[in-house]
Amino acid sequence: MKTSLLVVSAVVALLVAGSFATEALAAPTPTPAYYTNAHTFAGDVTIAGRLAFASTVDFTSSSGGLALSSAITVTGAAVGDSCSLGAPAAAQALLGTFGCRVTAANEVKVWFVPASMISTTCTLGGESPSVCPAQTVVAASVCNCSNVGTTAAIAAAGCAVSLSGTTLTITSLNGGTHVVNYTCRAPIDPASGSFEGFVTHN
Repeated sequence: MKTSLLVVSAVVALLVAGSFATEALAAPTPTPAYYTNAHTFAGDVTIAGRLAFASTVDFTSSSGGLALSSAITVTGAAVGDSCSLGAPAAAQALLGTFGCRVTAANEVKVWFVPASMISTTCTLGGESPSVCPAQTVVAASVCNCSNVGTTAAIAAAGCAVSLSGTTLTITSLNGGTHVVNYTCRAPIDPASGSFEGFVTHN
């Protein structure tokens, strides 16, 4: 009896092993292919509801703040369409923020907000007039200041900024030793380059 069981077990084992050895595996499901647009734009190109554009933008030097380019013609663009932008290396090096928007039918403008330092402080030294330690900022920045505190003396002191090269000097009219907030916004650099982007037409 034991011998018969051993024989049957061996036969079953061989059959199972054989079935696994000869089983055909199902072909894998193909992985979807994803493609990116690699056009070199020679003008406006319509791609699946998107309008591609390329234009050389040269922001003129000016004080800090929002800069807006002149109009770029993008045929088919409409107000409310979304706009995506790629900036050249020289513009990216400014560490500011770039974008684009449809400002009118068939018209796109590129905008730029330069990098800035917000709510940085220094402490007046008590001289007459009082002076903060010299601060180093980006040359040609536009800076302003405000006194921290609510006493009458602080309110009357005021503050003023002056910039020489990259050295910012902040002064107050009395011998104050209070804290001063100052904000400096880097200038808009006249660097130019080819900006490329897409308008997604709704």
